[in-house]
Amino acid sequence: MNNNKKLIIVVIGFFCFAIFLVSAYFGYDSLSSVYSKKNISNKTDKSENVKIQNGDSTKESARVMAKDFVVYDEDINEVKLSDYKGTPVVLNFWAS
Repeated sequence: MNNNKKLIIVVIGFFCFAIFLVSAYFGYDSLSSVYSKKNISNKTDKSENVKIQNGDSTKESARVMAKDFVVYDEDINEVKLSDYKGTPVVLNFWAS
């Protein structure tokens, strides 16, 4: 009798997990069409506070410029993001 209860619990758990996976699949499928890359890029282009470089007129190659900001290095020298325009920059923000 005890083994039957364990088996029933395992089977019910399996079916609940299978239902969760199926609903996650269909939820992802429906949401991915809503939030597709094309829809996000159209919303970004219409934003008022986003500056886009006009290097190419296609929406696929439009780049969003980062806002200029100032930080200080270990010697208390001022460093601006605009000083590195045209070169790749990797920003690593972290706190201890």
